[in-house]
Amino acid sequence: MRLFFGAWAPPDLIREVQKLSAWLKNIPGKAVELKNLHFTLAFLGEVAPELVTKLAKVGEGVAVANKPLKISLTGWDLIPSVAEARVLAIKTKADDNFLKIQSDLTAAGRGLGLNGVSAKPPHLTLARLKSPMPVPDFDFPNLQLTITEFSLIESTLTTAGPNYKALKHFLLTTGRKKEKYRPNVSICLINKNNEVFLIERAGSPGHWQLPQGGIDEGEKVEPAARRELNEESGIKSVKLLQIGGFKFKYKFPYAHPGYNNDYIGQEQTPVYFQFLGSDGEIKLNLREASGYQWVALNDLVNTVFPVRQEYTKLVYDELKKILKLHD
Repeated sequence: MRLFFGAWAPPDLIREVQKLSAWLKNIPGKAVELKNLHFTLAFLGEVAPELVTKLAKVGEGVAVANKPLKISLTGWDLIPSVAEARVLAIKTKADDNFLKIQSDLTAAGRGLGLNGVSAKPPHLTLARLKSPMPVPDFDFPNLQLTITEFSLIESTLTTAGPNYKALKHFLLTTGRKKEKYRPNVSICLINKNNEVFLIERAGSPGHWQLPQGGIDEGEKVEPAARRELNEESGIKSVKLLQIGGFKFKYKFPYAHPGYNNDYIGQEQTPVYFQFLGSDGEIKLNLREASGYQWVALNDLVNTVFPVRQEYTKLVYDELKKILKLHD
């Protein structure tokens, strides 16, 4: 397994990169998919599967001992040089805490006998180049980012580029005093072909997920699920298959405007519905979703955005049980 510790790009940064989509198509190389944008903390190299549990404990220990990261974007970078450029990136200036976390993770990796461990100055790779290109003649926005989570990520190399899968998430907890989770519901809607309904998050191209939303005070789970599904997609023609099967807590990976001052994350309850209507009923709320698709069950986990794969795998496992019950 080829592994590294990294932090996914937060939404503000993804939106800025999205604005460059047309320009990136004309450079001599291939742009990184928006869902794969990340900052590498420590590259671990080839790792035996039996070490994953130990690396997860390393990540947990480092996360508990450190506070959120501060990163400033400072301009374009061509790596290794302008004349021999193979990577188009954004240079960053990281705080001392970023460098401390890099040091802690690399030291722990070497302590586990991983000889391929390395840590480079932080940057954001935007594209891998086939040939050198000049430095862009416009400025990239000088964003100030706060990142509160990092992940242990598996990288699988393919002819089309690397595929990333988050194996474990770690919240940087120092300085956080609240441990309150927002009640939340997610909707797993299947059609007559046993395909699952996904929406693309508005403002985040490539961020596919199950419909979801908060449960209002005093509201029951099923009415909340029906309301959220209708608000996001216009869908009403559904039959309840199951509520729950498990609950899942997750912590916000970045500062969440609106309610992050009250909650550090969400407690998610899945609700499973059978779709009884046709696609003509679907009318997306474009403030919530920019697109939808029906996905084959076996493709579900790999289609959703990486940070949602851990939860979606649990939904997938439960859905397989439900479908057997309703055969």
